[in-house]
Amino acid sequence: VLEETVDLVENMLRGGFVLENSWITLKEIVLGFLLAAAAGIGLGIVVGETAFGRLVLMPFLVAVNAAPKVAFAPIFVAWFGFGIGAKVAMGAFIAFFPLLIDTAAGLAGTDPDQAKLFRAIRASRRQTFLKLKLPNALPFIFAGLKTAAVLAVVGAIVGEFLGGGRGLGGLIRVASSQLAIDRVFAFVLILSLIGYAAYASVAWLERRIVFWRHSEVLPGAGM
Repeated sequence: VLEETVDLVENMLRGGFVLENSWITLKEIVLGFLLAAAAGIGLGIVVGETAFGRLVLMPFLVAVNAAPKVAFAPIFVAWFGFGIGAKVAMGAFIAFFPLLIDTAAGLAGTDPDQAKLFRAIRASRRQTFLKLKLPNALPFIFAGLKTAAVLAVVGAIVGEFLGGGRGLGGLIRVASSQLAIDRVFAFVLILSLIGYAAYASVAWLERRIVFWRHSEVLPGAGM
């Protein structure tokens, strides 16, 4: 496995087929993650802020989430073909639901006393959302984004298994058909590093945006 990993890394450094397919997979991961973030946060706000979202949308979304995700891969291939669209859709579909739940939970977890204070000073619903609920929900949202970043990798690879032969998922499928298990493990190791890099990138962004939360837990910060 170590030898295969070294060979694959050397191939990437030389600009070979591994690098080309890695860029394809990275593009699918990023686009799937961005689509999941937009849909998950958007619908999470609808679920967390409206009765329609809680009573109508949420039961439907839970039912869809309960279905096995892999079963949707052939459907996306039939809808979007064997190109990048099916892989992006699969990555977004798998990464979407945890982000939806975390966003809705963060908005619902607003401190009642703080909400009562905003009502007492006659803050509008928009002001309450932007200045109270959304800042308090950001740690939950970023927790969902970190989960979604990793799941987008899984979704893209699942899509590549079933549609087309390009991307790291396609290379894994070819290696599996040749019983080159050491190469399969080498590709899995590379994908694990990509998933970790995606997680670390979101965590870095969280430290820059939700800076007040991290300052609260520093030793001696409350003294």
